[in-house]
Amino acid sequence: MLTITSFPAVELVKKQLKKHRSGEKHEKLQQLLQRMEQQEMAQQERKRQQELRLALKQERRAQAQQGHRPYFLKKSEQRQLVLAEKFKELKRSKKLDSFLSRKRRRNAGKDRRHLPLNKD
Repeated sequence: MLTITSFPAVELVKKQLKKHRSGEKHEKLQQLLQRMEQQEMAQQERKRQQELRLALKQERRAQAQQGHRPYFLKKSEQRQLVLAEKFKELKRSKKLDSFLSRKRRRNAGKDRRHLPLNKD
């Protein structure tokens, strides 16, 4: 599996970031590095979703060859499978706790926003 540090462009940006410790150039390089990392993460996510779709397609073909009617998953079922895969990946990388705590904080903020204001 390729990591974000394995690409030469990222290494070049990181070296330049070390040279420029402060100022406008530092901020621009930091934003560039962050954007590159986000693009890499998005590409990995797209690849993972494509692999999941391919696996489901192969499973349907196998079922059809055995004489069964093909079963197409609903969008909600597909989302659940993607979410389950995401949780497995987070658990493997030991980031599940931080993800869940961020999710709880985000949901708590949403709940507070929808509560009526008490003006006593």
